[in-house]
This record gives sequence, C-alpha cells and structure tokens, in this order.
Amino acid sequence: MSLIELPFMVTITVCCGMLAMLALAGQASEAGRELIRVNPRQRQQVFEGWGTSLCWWANAVGGWSDQATRARLMELVFDPEEGLGLNIVRYNIGGGENPRYNFMPSWRAVPGFKAERDEPYQWGADPGQRWVLLESIKRGVTIAEAFSNSPPWWMTVSGSVTGNGKRRPAENNLREDMYDAFADYLTEVVRHYRDCYGVAFDTLAPLNEPTAAWWTFGNNQEGCHFTADKQDLILMKTAEQLARKGLATRLSAPDEYSVDETIETWQSYEPATRQAVSQINTHSYAGDGRAALMHLARDANRRLYVSEYGNGINGEFGSALELARVISLDLNELQCDGWVYWQAVGDLDEPDDWHAIHVSQSRGAEVVVKKQYWALLHFTRYVRPGSVILSVSAEDVVAALDPGGRLVLVATNREAADRSVAFDLSAFPRLAEWAEWTSTTEEENHKSQGQVPLRDGILAADLAPRSVNTFLMNVAQRSNGRH
Repeated sequence: MSLIELPFMVTITVCCGMLAMLALAGQASEAGRELIRVNPRQRQQVFEGWGTSLCWWANAVGGWSDQATRARLMELVFDPEEGLGLNIVRYNIGGGENPRYNFMPSWRAVPGFKAERDEPYQWGADPGQRWVLLESIKRGVTIAEAFSNSPPWWMTVSGSVTGNGKRRPAENNLREDMYDAFADYLTEVVRHYRDCYGVAFDTLAPLNEPTAAWWTFGNNQEGCHFTADKQDLILMKTAEQLARKGLATRLSAPDEYSVDETIETWQSYEPATRQAVSQINTHSYAGDGRAALMHLARDANRRLYVSEYGNGINGEFGSALELARVISLDLNELQCDGWVYWQAVGDLDEPDDWHAIHVSQSRGAEVVVKKQYWALLHFTRYVRPGSVILSVSAEDVVAALDPGGRLVLVATNREAADRSVAFDLSAFPRLAEWAEWTSTTEEENHKSQGQVPLRDGILAADLAPRSVNTFLMNVAQRSNGRH
C-alpha cells in the first residue's frame, strides 16, 4: 500500500514513530547509544553507480594469456553477486610515449593510436585495455566514460607525455598549434569505438588534474598541465568536434585533484565553456567544499561525479577505513551521482595499499584481495544503481533505498572501541521485524552477524572497533527520488 493510498495510516504511523523516537532518545541516552536518524522524506540523489578507471591495470591484465586468472579478476570487479558489481568504467585514451624515453613502468605506458602527426591511426593499439572494456560491458557495465591524461607525445612541448618543466610547478604541455589536432584525436577514438565496437561513451574528459603542479618532464605516468584559459580552449575545441562528428558523447570536466580546486576551476571557465560541459567531474583526494560543489552542480543542472579516489597511506586496514570515510562523505555531503575508484587492480611487484586487488604474473598469476576490496564491497554490492540516497544524521553512515525496495545502511566505526548505535527508522511507514547484518574488521571479511531485531522503529547494534558494517531490511514502498 502506498503513502497516497493510506494517508491516515501514515499519519498515525508517523505520530507513533515520533513518540517512539522521543522515548528512545531517553533510552538511548541511558544506554549510552548514539542516536542516528534516517529520514525517508529527505531524498537526495538517485545514484547511478560505482566504477573504476581502466588505466593502468587493464593495459596489463587484458593482454594476459592466462584466461582463468583474467576471468577471475573480471568476476571480482564486475560481478554483482560474487564481486564488487561495478557498473561504470573509465577508458583511458592513451597518448603514447616518445620511443626515446622510458620513464614509465610497463603497466603505466598506455599505447596511443597515432605514433606521429603524419602517420595513420593504428587501431590495433591498446589491445589489453580494449579487451577489459568490452568484457566489462558483457558483464553488466552500463556506463563507459573516456578520458585523457596527456596528448600524444608529438603534440607536446616537452616531447613527452609525462609533462613539461624540470621542476614544479608544471607548465602547459600541449603545443599552441595542436589544440585542434588533440580535439580531433580524442573524438576520433570515441567515434572509432562507437562505429567498430558499438561502445557509446557516455562522456569524454580531455583533462586530468589539469592545474596540478606535478606533471613535469620525466614523471612516472602520463600527465599534462593546463592553465585555466587553455582548459577553456581545449574544452571548446573538443565540444565542437563532438558536435561536428555527430557524436552523442557529452563533455565532462575538470577532473581536478580536490573538490576545492574543482570549484575554483569551474568558476574560472567562460560561460560558453560551462554551457558546453554536461557533467562536472571531481577527484575527492582533498578539499572541504563538498557541500559548496554540490550546490554549484545542482544550480547549474549538471551531473556530478567523483571520477577518481583512492588511498594507500594508512596501512592496509587503515586505508580501507579511510576509503569508507571518503565514500560516505562523497555520497552524503557532495551528493555525487556516480563514484569511481581509481584502480581496482594493482601490481603485486609494486606493493602498496592503493588497490582493491593485487595481481602478479611474475608470481604465477597470484591474486591477493586486499582490505580495501572488502570495505568497498559493503557499498557497491548493496547501494546499487538506481538507489535513492537518504538524509542521515551521521556523516559516516550511508542510507539508501535500493531498487528492490530495501533499506540499506552502511556504517563505519573508525575508532578502537565499540560504537553503540541506535538507528531511528521510525519515520518509515512500514519496517521488517529484523535486519541482516554483515561486517568487515581487521580479522574478518564481510562476515554475517545474523539478524538484528527492530523494536518500535529502532535498530540497535554495537559496531565492532575499526569496522565497516551493512544492514539490510525491507521497508514500505519507495518512489523516485530527486535527480
């Protein structure tokens, strides 16, 4: 029965819920529990899904002859029941490095499609990343984005895709006479994938952390600095080429390192540039302006994506907890429409904690699932595409109504002691009698904690120290949220 069909029942339920909430406030205080309210009437974004960049791991893994390991990795990343269930991929249009230089490890050396200015396109390039892209779509990916880290080396000032300038800050690296050529290059790749593989890239991002100071010559990855005026120029050139070639792919930008830089860069664009950009992309490595960026995007009627985040600075489980913290802030405060992890897979031979999965062919195709994988899974497996994100009174709790009519709560406890919480769900017109609870700690991964009873609209639980937890329960009918 819907809210519209039974207004009287809803009124009574809400009033009873309010009484229960008031009663619980005292009980929770006496029991020392933290009261967390979830409001089904304050609906935020309709979430479009979770993703991963394909650079650099797909460049390597896609070319492996070990088909069993490749298939296992694809299942871990893209399967919604046995893996993370990611539905967004970001395909890196490689620049292709100058053959004179060998600055980048083989994983990071993404091939380009045009080796020299006067040479034809080499559409057989980049077979590894292409295989992963096409295979991911077969496995349920619904949104494919294209992005660039650097123009081809022969378009650059330095003659290298690694950047310009020997010392920080970096300098512009796209040659003045190459803006039309670069826009043509990017859109030709987009058109080729549409015409030859049926891949319709949803968006195209010509920039990646464009104002960053670290894109200097001899870097160990592709990168290109653009001052604000040059960003305007390449974005407008790319928009013109997309339109001229009849491509439905939309323009996204600016993909800055922090949310604060994204705000500053977006506001620096000319009005025509802002009009040409359909989706605001940000990385969320830093910055305090999540709410400000959310309002900026909503006021401009633009989709808002976290197009990149990852970390590896706090040790394996510390990194996992930090990942959960940032995701919660990005969904609750930034209210992003989509969220993309930097790289789902990393190289065991370059060990760090930046990835969800580590693999190595030199160790017999060894696959190691890291703690970040399990933290990420608590969000990606349950907050599915089409879920409506709800307002919640705690920044480290994500609440969502999923397309199947379930309420999903993902709660993180980063402290070294138990966290006693009481979720006030009394504003929901109907609730199940219990919730399914799973948790990940330093010792256990996605372990079932059984069923937790709901009493008078209250779900009480003691979250283990340093843990990520998911609660699932059936609720009353859901309706479309705001977008």
